[in-house]
Amino acid sequence: MKYLVLNDGLTVTEVFFYELLHQVDDIRPAMIPGEKYELKVLCGKDFWSLYTNGQKKTAGRCMVHMVENGMLPLHFAEGRHEYPKLYWRP
Repeated sequence: MKYLVLNDGLTVTEVFFYELLHQVDDIRPAMIPGEKYELKVLCGKDFWSLYTNGQKKTAGRCMVHMVENGMLPLHFAEGRHEYPKLYWRP
């Protein structure tokens, strides 16, 4: 099994990381430019429900890594609170 180290130091499996990346990238064309989205919305109800609470937090950290490193053409959006993180596409 292969692993990746995220910007924040967390180690995740490549399988977990890239499944999430592909899931979000597949839905990205349906995003309304300028609208704010939570990761659970970008993943879709069925996919998101497969994750445990711990995996959901890990997925959030993976998503931050993906956006910070330009792996997805998305940006962080302002929200009322720090969490959940929000994302938008130009």
